[in-house]
Order: sequence, then C-alpha cells, then structure tokens
Amino acid sequence: MFGILTGRSTNEKFVPLIAILAPVICYVLNLFSEDWFGGYKFGNELLIVNGCLTFGGLWLLSKRGTEYLKPA
Repeated sequence: MFGILTGRSTNEKFVPLIAILAPVICYVLNLFSEDWFGGYKFGNELLIVNGCLTFGGLWLLSKRGTEYLKPA
C-alpha cells in the first residue's frame, strides 16, 4: 500500500525492522494502555495503529521515487 500511494522508494534493509517494530510497539501499547491512558483498553483499533506506525516508519526511511510519477 505504501508504494502504491506514495511512489517513494524504501531502503530495503530497514523494511524488515519496521515490519517487526510496529507490532512490537502495538503489543506494548496493548499491555500498558490501561495504565497510560486512564483505563482505556485497545481493541481492533490496534490494527489501525499498526498500519499507521508501519506507514510512518516506511515514510521516514524512504526517499523520493522515480521521475515517471511527475506529469509531462
């Protein structure tokens, strides 16, 4: 989805790191959310958080894509 929506190119050696870190962060959020957020317990919205963390991580570690996306 990242490549389709942005056209940016990623540094392939960091993609597995981001793909592992995002679910780990979500797991930690799920464990401690009640303490950190005043009793709030995450449910299915962890899927959205995971997607946003993954997308954001890929965005931060990517660079502009190829020139074919620019209008002629």
